[in-house]
Amino acid sequence: MKITAVDAVCLAIPMKPLDPPSSWTGSTRKQIVVRVKTDAGLTGIGEAFAYGAPLAVCNVIEESLAPLIIGQDPSRIE
Repeated sequence: MKITAVDAVCLAIPMKPLDPPSSWTGSTRKQIVVRVKTDAGLTGIGEAFAYGAPLAVCNVIEESLAPLIIGQDPSRIE
């Protein structure tokens, strides 16, 4: 089995206002979902988080990290 594709999806999830208000939370929660597909038809889903730069992290995953693992055995996790 080999990895055939890796993609990262940047999400901005709207958050409800808190009562009482908090200075820590914003109006959206930014999250990154990473999908890894194999030639056997399996799809693995994971998540990543970036403080303030989710689009940059998505770009690094797709442009720099994905080429390193495409063609590799997904069971090799170390």
